[in-house]
Amino acid sequence: MKEIKSLNKEVLNLLINYFETEVPLLERRYSWKIPKIDGFVHSMEKGFSANVKLKYFLNSLWKQENKSDFEVAKIIIKDWGGVKGNKDETIKKYINRVRSGNFEMPFKGLASYTKLYSIVEPKRFAIFDARVVVTLNALQCNANISSGIVFNYLEGRNNVTGNKETKKGFSQQKEYSVASLVKRGWERIVKEDTYQVYLDYLFACIKHNPDWKLYELEMVLFANAEEEAKKAIENIQGNEKTICNLEQAKAKEKVSAKKRTHHQALFEHVTKQNLLSEKFSYSKVLSIAQLILDGTSKSGQHYAALKFIQNYCIALDESISNQLKAVSDPRQISALEAIKNNCEFKLA
Repeated sequence: MKEIKSLNKEVLNLLINYFETEVPLLERRYSWKIPKIDGFVHSMEKGFSANVKLKYFLNSLWKQENKSDFEVAKIIIKDWGGVKGNKDETIKKYINRVRSGNFEMPFKGLASYTKLYSIVEPKRFAIFDARVVVTLNALQCNANISSGIVFNYLEGRNNVTGNKETKKGFSQQKEYSVASLVKRGWERIVKEDTYQVYLDYLFACIKHNPDWKLYELEMVLFANAEEEAKKAIENIQGNEKTICNLEQAKAKEKVSAKKRTHHQALFEHVTKQNLLSEKFSYSKVLSIAQLILDGTSKSGQHYAALKFIQNYCIALDESISNQLKAVSDPRQISALEAIKNNCEFKLA
């Protein structure tokens, strides 16, 4: 398999750190009910270990010459995999790819054929479905990555991760659409390259930790989809509440701000409204400044945000804290770009 292009290091490091935490928790977190499958003693169970044993069982079943390829593939894709809508002709097309050794990776059918590929060649392929892609995107959103990678969504039926029919869930939120994420500065993956890029990232993670198995990484992404989606949706709701509070108080703040410096007005507003979490970024402070100082120039808003940080905050990076203490004008420090893009702060 070819690599598409160099990987986004920020996204790769995020995934590596995530897997380091989550792979050991799979026994507790992973749940997918196994249907009744003849000859499999763990049928009707739903835990991680049972599903791993099923993967090996189905792999051995596929290799048996006396078993029908179609019947085994149907168990993998429809019965266990839950993709009921596949026609017999479609499943046979996937089987022909496998038997010919031509593992094509088109965007269409990803959630179906990757289940078959992952069972037949578990060291080469991992399942890619609607839940997996939601975790990949939501995880980056929740980490506030500024230049992420947008994985193309697949249609799902889950009202938390995304349901096209009910218009509910993470993938249906306008803020998290592919177009919106691209506007943020994220890179969009060409649809036909989606699966290959996914595999490239997983294999890069395994290169970091060879003890990880490919199916473990996919199962983490699957198991945590609802949790990551909920976090991202709550972030939207929190932002909407913040905006509402800001608009209600904006008229009062305009009058009182004239009597104070902009960063003093910003500090009083933030503390009254309790708008900042324990840790926050420069961009969060700037977004508040832009709302309450809307009669001020953009450069003035940026300066107010920097002065707010200089006078009322502590940088978690000690070297940046020291630089801020050493100057009267925070715009003059060498770490200005780091302050704007990478550093986290807390109120002093």
